[in-house]
Amino acid sequence: MTEKVQNQPRLIPRAGEDDFEILRQSGIYYADKTQYLKPLFLGTDRRFLLLRPRRFGKTLTMTTLRSFLEMDYQHHGDTSRQQELFRGLKVTADRGFCEQHMGQYPVVALSLKDTDGINFRNACDLLGDIICRLASRFSWLKDSRTLHADEKKVFSRLLDDDLLCSGTAEAIKTLQSSLVTICSALFRHCGRKPVLLIDEYDVPLQKAAMTG
Repeated sequence: MTEKVQNQPRLIPRAGEDDFEILRQSGIYYADKTQYLKPLFLGTDRRFLLLRPRRFGKTLTMTTLRSFLEMDYQHHGDTSRQQELFRGLKVTADRGFCEQHMGQYPVVALSLKDTDGINFRNACDLLGDIICRLASRFSWLKDSRTLHADEKKVFSRLLDDDLLCSGTAEAIKTLQSSLVTICSALFRHCGRKPVLLIDEYDVPLQKAAMTG
């Protein structure tokens, strides 16, 4: 079954486009599989590992989750963006589920596909750049009235690209706790535990195995 978003600026997605929002806003046909979002919330385990061969839609599933779950940080409770993106799709048939989960969570989403360094230092530098760009999405947390001064100080280190890519012991320690730092800050500010989405998690492991 396919759906089409109407009255949206027509974008030209790249071949193999895996960004849900771009697909929906481009006006092209989209195979609706949003009915599979609900089962993720029915189990008791809070952690999920999705294993499928290449080109089976893992990244598209994750971008769909992000688009569905992520809250409006400036206007809490405003789900107008999701209402438009998911208009006519199967998941919206369950109004109760949508009211409970649509646009209700802070979301931290990152991909490790670019951390394919040829050695440990190179991989750390690449990861440092990814974490810095990720933290920049939430740079407004520096001005949060909810976070303590020491929490803001720790978070601000994630915005220092020179530090994160320096290869020092401090950089490695900061990177090791980076996702906890971001998630904890969002939890304190938003009052809801964030959803963490990690794509291509095995790329640095595969590269390390290949290069020794």
